[in-house]
Amino acid sequence: MRRHNRTTLLRLLHVGGPSTRATLATQLGLNRSTIKTLVDGLAEAGVVEEKVPRPGRGAGRPSLLVLPQPHAAVVLAVDLQVEHVAIALVGLGGQILGRNSWNLRGRMGQPDEVITHIIESTTILAGDLDVTPVAAGVSVPGVIRRADGYVHEAPNLRWTDVALGERLGSVLQIPILVGNDAEFGAVAEHLRGAARGASDVVYISADVGVGGGVIAEGSALRGGSGYVGEIGHMVIRPDGRPCYCGSSGCWETEVGEAALCRALGLPEDTPRGAILFELPRAGP
Repeated sequence: MRRHNRTTLLRLLHVGGPSTRATLATQLGLNRSTIKTLVDGLAEAGVVEEKVPRPGRGAGRPSLLVLPQPHAAVVLAVDLQVEHVAIALVGLGGQILGRNSWNLRGRMGQPDEVITHIIESTTILAGDLDVTPVAAGVSVPGVIRRADGYVHEAPNLRWTDVALGERLGSVLQIPILVGNDAEFGAVAEHLRGAARGASDVVYISADVGVGGGVIAEGSALRGGSGYVGEIGHMVIRPDGRPCYCGSSGCWETEVGEAALCRALGLPEDTPRGAILFELPRAGP
């Protein structure tokens, strides 16, 4: 029970930010003496600290704020997209301690090159910050086997059958959670963004391709094979262009980056910068 209470308290601080003991007691349904014992134990372990808030206009002694200590638990976040990769080391409470990013061109987009660069960049960044990540989350625009982070297919990356989670974990020696980028986007918006507080969410990601994530009654839906978010392959024009998935007229073929290039009269392999330059001049 004590472990459960500690975990719940830390999650409240991690997602909701600094809070007073009185507020934590109300949110957890615990008495103040129990909260004091939990906070004192976490403070002694260096996981939280208590500070006097900035002076306010109210009378009386201000309540101490309980704050998560960012360096107490640091995780690696990796955002792998079609044209670039971004990594960040994030501390308890959601504070970004450091980040790095690079573009993918030519061979740099091949699995071996991407994996090597992620490992090298993480090692350098962690060394500069003097931290050691305890786990990693990796978002990929593709179909992922959640159990071990195996990338079945990431067509816009031209990846097929890549043991991404296993390969990263074997070198970094930490647990690796790999997931679809749109699914992770839905979870992020639900926890910290526009959908915070909502129990049911549909998140749509439109870039080179189209993907989606679904939150139902507060939990992410993935489906038996993890294909719930593959909304880009819903057929919306049966007589439309052939899609690599084998169907015709998929949502992705109609509104994805290639479709946008065609609408602007540009070659389908036009660089992103040129597309953005053309957009303001496009007609209705």
